[in-house]
Amino acid sequence: DRALADLVVLAFFFLLRVGEYTPSGTRTTRTTQIRRKDMQFWRKLPNGLMGRISPLATPADLLEATAVTITLDNQKNGQRDAVLHHDSIPNNPLCPCKAAARRFIQMRLCAPTDANAILSLYAPGKHVSATQMAGVIRVAALRSMVWLQGYDLSRIGPHSLRASGAMQLKLNGASDSMIQKMGRWSSNTWLQYLHGQISCLTSGLSARMATPVMYF
Repeated sequence: DRALADLVVLAFFFLLRVGEYTPSGTRTTRTTQIRRKDMQFWRKLPNGLMGRISPLATPADLLEATAVTITLDNQKNGQRDAVLHHDSIPNNPLCPCKAAARRFIQMRLCAPTDANAILSLYAPGKHVSATQMAGVIRVAALRSMVWLQGYDLSRIGPHSLRASGAMQLKLNGASDSMIQKMGRWSSNTWLQYLHGQISCLTSGLSARMATPVMYF
């Protein structure tokens, strides 16, 4: 349950595809799942610079990290070595840094000598699957009562975390180029994730469209 919760947080903040953090099974894919060696943790030094925390650091030190960096070695679209970075959010349970630290600590505990252990590892030889991710997200959606507002629960799955992360960035003023960078999109296809029915996104647009403009 803890692994599922932390993976939900990481997929949302880092706009991850489910295949980037769960096993691919028997399918042959281009994607390389995020491994323990792909994660780096940082602490802010007194001079304001960031100092790297050793991968052998104690769990307490890792959980006190002020930032985390994740490298995606290879992706579905063929993009190599994309580097993503997030700061910690103090006193907030939805902290990508602490979620990453907990996953790192568990991976190290389950496979101490394997730096290639992937993010979904939660017990020796056991991984969170894409199916389990879909199940927990749908349960959360069911409990949120969003279906009472007419939303179709069958449309919800692991990719919803990537889409909602992009939507959250847009609604909170992130630039289009930053959203594209965070999601590792090589084109403007990410625009399909911006849902036109969200009222705060189109607030005031009708008034602007109804304003006469003289032109030749």
